[in-house]
Amino acid sequence: MKQSDLAREPGAILMPQSSILKPLLCLCCCFSILVPLGNVVAADGDTDAVPLPKEVLGPQTAWGVETNGFRAGVCWFETSGKMNIRTTVLTFKTNATWNYVAPPGKKFLKCELRDARGMLLTPLKGKKLDGEFSQVILTKDLPHSPAVGLHTPSMIENLLVLPAGLPGPFRHFFIEDVYRIDQEGDYTLTVCVAIYRFAPDRQSVSRIDLPPVTAKIHLRESVVPQGMSSGTTTAYVAGVALCVAGVVWLVARRRRHNAGNAGPRMATVLTS
Repeated sequence: MKQSDLAREPGAILMPQSSILKPLLCLCCCFSILVPLGNVVAADGDTDAVPLPKEVLGPQTAWGVETNGFRAGVCWFETSGKMNIRTTVLTFKTNATWNYVAPPGKKFLKCELRDARGMLLTPLKGKKLDGEFSQVILTKDLPHSPAVGLHTPSMIENLLVLPAGLPGPFRHFFIEDVYRIDQEGDYTLTVCVAIYRFAPDRQSVSRIDLPPVTAKIHLRESVVPQGMSSGTTTAYVAGVALCVAGVVWLVARRRRHNAGNAGPRMATVLTS
């Protein structure tokens, strides 16, 4: 029996044609998939993020995703044969100056360096730059500079100067001071920056985690301090020791020679 015939029967229910039903089901499935994906993307960064101006872009600059009106950045350049890394925080908020502070020691939530094979490098002893921080810190527990006399009171350290639209300095370091580079090549640096915002009463600060920044940097092999390798230093020390031994031998030989000539001269004087 055809559907047109069923329509004539009392109480018959008309079913939609399959050509209409299939697209409708596909649309519902796609919508159910896209909604959670949209939520994930929004969690990674601000949907109304301000585009970066060309003044802060460059071949040796990398920026993270904006969140809560802030984004972290990294720029790098060589200074006296060492790679200088400068991390900054950028915001376009007009009320950010003096309202934010860096974590104690200006440490990162994460700082890691990987070689071209993806192997993680271990920081030198005592040179680790990242750590764990509390979500909330009382203002009285923040690092303070010591008071100097009556006219210079104790002040909170690590206050961030964040002018609207200009990168504010967070911290800088040299790669070679933190890691030993055994082979020249392309390395991947990843840093995660956290900043703290003062409460309205300024009695505490709360943490804001910024998305990570990743930079591809070409690094040269680390140079041993003072420009000497361990083998050169050993040869230098051995050469100095040999020279000292030679001088001692010459002085001793001269003294024996002088002592041997003193006897005949004394005999000549007595006989005369």
